[in-house]
Amino acid sequence: MATLHGSASRAARHIRLLDLTRACSETFVAEQRSLRAVESSDMSGHRMRILRYVGTTVALVVAAMVAYGSEIQGDSESTVPADEPDAIGALIAPAVQPDDSVGRPTGDVGNRIAIAAHQIETREYVDAANLLDGIIAELEQQTSRYDPSLVVPLTLRGDALSGAAKYEPAIAAYEQARHITRITNGLHSTDQVGIVYREAATQAAMGKFDRANELEDYAYETLQRKYGPFAPGLVPGLFHLAAWYARTGNIFTARGLYERAVQILAKTNGENDPSLIPALRGLADTYRDEKFPPFRIPTADPEHEAGAMTSSAAQVSAQRVIVVNRFAEGGAALSDIVRITRADPNSKPLDRALAELDLADWYLLFDKPAQAIPVYLHARQVMQDQAGMNDEQIAVYFGQPTLLFQPIPINPPAPPLALRTNPADGYVAMGYTVTEDGTVTDVKIIASDPYGLMDVKLQRGMRVARFRPRFEGDSAVASFNQVYRHTFVYYPRATPVAGTAQPAVAPDNGIEGQPPG
Repeated sequence: MATLHGSASRAARHIRLLDLTRACSETFVAEQRSLRAVESSDMSGHRMRILRYVGTTVALVVAAMVAYGSEIQGDSESTVPADEPDAIGALIAPAVQPDDSVGRPTGDVGNRIAIAAHQIETREYVDAANLLDGIIAELEQQTSRYDPSLVVPLTLRGDALSGAAKYEPAIAAYEQARHITRITNGLHSTDQVGIVYREAATQAAMGKFDRANELEDYAYETLQRKYGPFAPGLVPGLFHLAAWYARTGNIFTARGLYERAVQILAKTNGENDPSLIPALRGLADTYRDEKFPPFRIPTADPEHEAGAMTSSAAQVSAQRVIVVNRFAEGGAALSDIVRITRADPNSKPLDRALAELDLADWYLLFDKPAQAIPVYLHARQVMQDQAGMNDEQIAVYFGQPTLLFQPIPINPPAPPLALRTNPADGYVAMGYTVTEDGTVTDVKIIASDPYGLMDVKLQRGMRVARFRPRFEGDSAVASFNQVYRHTFVYYPRATPVAGTAQPAVAPDNGIEGQPPG
C-alpha cells in the first residue's frame, strides 16, 4: 500500500487514456506539442533497426503486432522507439487536463478504478479484472447497463483480460464500452476511437487480422469524418493507421498515409518545421522496408502456412508495383530530417548527430560506402565536439558493429492438434564476420537445438544482413568472431500412442533424418 499513493499519477494517466481521443478535440497547437514530444524523447532509440513492440502502458494498442522470430505476444514489455510517430499518445494523451464531467466515476468508485488501473500497469491482471467486475456490477445496479460511467471500468476490464490473454471476454468488454459511448455521444463520435484501437489490437492478438484491419480503418474513417481528409486534426490518426499498416506489412498504404501527413504539416507549419520529422521518418522506413523486408506476418492458424496474411492490407499491397531500389526517395526524406534538425534552434546536438547517423546508415544499406563514411565521421565529430560525449559514449554507436537489417524467420509452425506437444525453446548460435562495408561473411553454425530445425533459415538471413561497421580512427574496419544467438519456440514432433489420444514425443528432436541433439 505504500506505493499506492506514489502510483496515483500513473493510474490517473491510465484512466485518462479512456477519455478516448480528447486530444483530437483540442487545438492543433496541442496536437503538435504531442507530436514534437515524440522527437525530444530518448533519441538513443534511433531508426534503421527492426521494429519493436509497443510497451505495456499502451500494450493493447499494438499488443498483437509482429515480433521478429517470436510468436504474437499479448503481454509485451518493450517500448515504442522514441523516434517512432506516437499516434496513440497524440490521440489519447492531451496536453491539457481532460473534461471530467462526462462518464467519470467519482468518490470511492473512482479510487477503486485507480487501484485497478495501477494493477494493470503492474501486470496483476486477474486481480484487476476481479476488482473491475465488482465495480461494474455495482454501477449497473445503481444506474443501468448503458450508463456513461461504465465506459472507463469496462475498457479497463478489457485491458486486464487482454493482458491475461483472455481475448474473447476482453473484446466483449470493449464492445460494450464502445456501444455505450456511441449511445451517449453519437454514432460517429471520435470518443470511441481509443476503444476501437484496443479492440483491433486484441483481434490481432487472436490472429484475426481481417477484423483488426476493419476496426483500424473504421477508427480512421471516424476521425476523417470529423476533421476532413486534409485537416491538421487528422494527423494523429494518419500516424496511427500508417504505423499499423507498416507493422502488418502493407508498406504502400502506410507510405501514402505518411505522404499525406507530410503535405498537411508542411502546409500548416512550413517545410522546415520539426513536426515533419515523424512523418518523414515513417516515409523513409517504408522505402527501406520495400527493399529490406524485415519480417512476415504470422497467423494463429497452424493449418495455414505461417506468414500468410489474408487481410485487405495484403490485397492493397498486391495491387502496387514493388520497386526494390528506393534509394533516392528514402534518402531525400532522411536528408530533409537532417536539414530540419540542423535549422531547429531547439534541437540538441545529439538529435543532429543521430539524424546524420540515420542518413549514413541509409547510404550504407544501398551500397554507397563512399557517401556513408564522411557522414558517419561528421556525426561522430558532432557527438564529441557539440554533444560533449566521451569515448565510451561514442563507442555505443561506433565501437562495435550495429545491426541495420536482418530478416528473422518466424517460429516453426505448430503441428495439428493431434500431434501437438507442449512447446519447447530452441536456439541457433552462429559465428560470422562483419566487413568494413557492413556486409556479412564467414557465416557458420556454432550450435543448435533441435539440430537443423532453423539452421538454414537463420543462415540465409544472416548472409544478407547489414551492419554499421566498427570504426577505428577515421576508418571502418572488419570485426571478426562475432556471435549471434537466436532463440525460438517450437513443438517437438510427436506420434499418437496406439489406443490413446495422447501423443508421444518422437526421439529425433523434431527433424526427420537428423541425429538427435
